Amino acid sequence: MSWLRWWDGTCADPKWRVVAARSKQPVGMVVSIWAWLLEQARPNNGDLGVVDAEAIAITYGYDIESVSSILSAMKAKGVITDAKLAAWDKRQPKRDDDSRDRVASWRAKKNDEKNFSLLLFLLHERD
Repeated sequence: MSWLRWWDGTCADPKWRVVAARSKQPVGMVVSIWAWLLEQARPNNGDLGVVDAEAIAITYGYDIESVSSILSAMKAKGVITDAKLAAWDKRQPKRDDDSRDRVASWRAKKNDEKNFSLLLFLLHERD
């Protein structure tokens, strides 16, 4: 499973109200399309390729004209530039979020602590 970052305050971000006003669509629709775009961009590090307004419309049960107007307003606002989410690199930094090494280290430390406690117990019992 891949993860992406969803920032606190995303739903109330003023830019979505601007996009909603320009597209004459509800803010909730704008934010849901933003979520769709984030998921589509994730595998390609922010690149959207060709955004299929029909696919978005079918996914949510929206009409294609409303989706197209939102996408156009997002482009005009600068959220989408050159088929890429504009702030992707800033908001979704490239770093390894794989926690396996960190978890393995934590487990080894806990195991060492348990073994040490057992050793102390056994030494105490021997006395």
